[in-house]
Amino acid sequence: MRWHAKHATVTGEMQHPSDGKAWEDLTKRFPEFAVESRNVYLCLCTDGFSPYGQSGSQYSLWPVILSPYNLPPEMCMKREFMFLTLLIPGPEHPKKSFDVFLHPLIQELKELWNVGVPAYDISTKQNFTLKAVLMWTISDFPAYGMLSGWSTHGRLSCPHCMDETESFQLKHGRKPCWFDCHRRFLPAQHPWRRNKRNFTKNKSVTSTPPMNLTGEQVFYERIMQVDDLQESVECGGNHGHSKSRGFGEWHNWYKRSIFWELPYWSSLTLRHNLDVMHIEKNFFDNIMNTLMNVPGKTKDNINSRKDMKELCCRKELELSQAGKAPIPIFRFNNQEKQQ
Repeated sequence: MRWHAKHATVTGEMQHPSDGKAWEDLTKRFPEFAVESRNVYLCLCTDGFSPYGQSGSQYSLWPVILSPYNLPPEMCMKREFMFLTLLIPGPEHPKKSFDVFLHPLIQELKELWNVGVPAYDISTKQNFTLKAVLMWTISDFPAYGMLSGWSTHGRLSCPHCMDETESFQLKHGRKPCWFDCHRRFLPAQHPWRRNKRNFTKNKSVTSTPPMNLTGEQVFYERIMQVDDLQESVECGGNHGHSKSRGFGEWHNWYKRSIFWELPYWSSLTLRHNLDVMHIEKNFFDNIMNTLMNVPGKTKDNINSRKDMKELCCRKELELSQAGKAPIPIFRFNNQEKQQ
């Protein structure tokens, strides 16, 4: 349990979360906690699944799992160190009432931070007070909204850009789109910023990326500014998103997450993580379905070609006068599909 504080580190490499900036910032902010290397650093992860499979009745079950990061990497994700803390029953999606189920866990986490529990160290044969901190959560993007309180749907779904998003509604696809919203993250003199052909036609980008907000800024300058935003524990079994003033216009907060009750939560550099497995799968599925031209699943359809004509310089992909879509260079032919 003291491995995280004693292992050898290599400059520029991250072998363990304790090598990262978020962990370093926490130890600097709370040195009295960090000085006891036996204190526990936790992560929380959750996701819904159907226990009856795809063909069974619609039933969504949500496990909440805690794992300690004190251990070396080869032990961190072993089954015996993944603690099933909550099992939120169905049949409905918990949505806004998710925090109601988390309430007992949050109370214990507050006690573990403020008071601690008596423990015995067998290696030194000493009693000591053991404390714990929740470092961050890990989830897919929809569960991110349930944990953070920022809805991950609609035009303002990006929890980083927030109200400074440059997303827009597709005229024909009828969906929010983030095409060409990322050039502002490039260095100021990057040549792609001035490129008016290969991105949005006739558009150069001079805007800067949105500011990285601290936890205090998010809570006091954003969440607390929404007057009618309730804590989800106060809302009882309300499963829907009650629309607070300005929702979808200048903010996407639909609840005040219960995690803000943790006394250190606003001091954390990193509060929520996205599960890379879901992101890789979604990207892979969408790319392969488009390359293989899978009916009903490809992103290259008639509506996308119509929107593309208005946004991009891609004459070779525009619909013909008869309304037919030319075969794109990126689509596999039958032989390539077989390979």
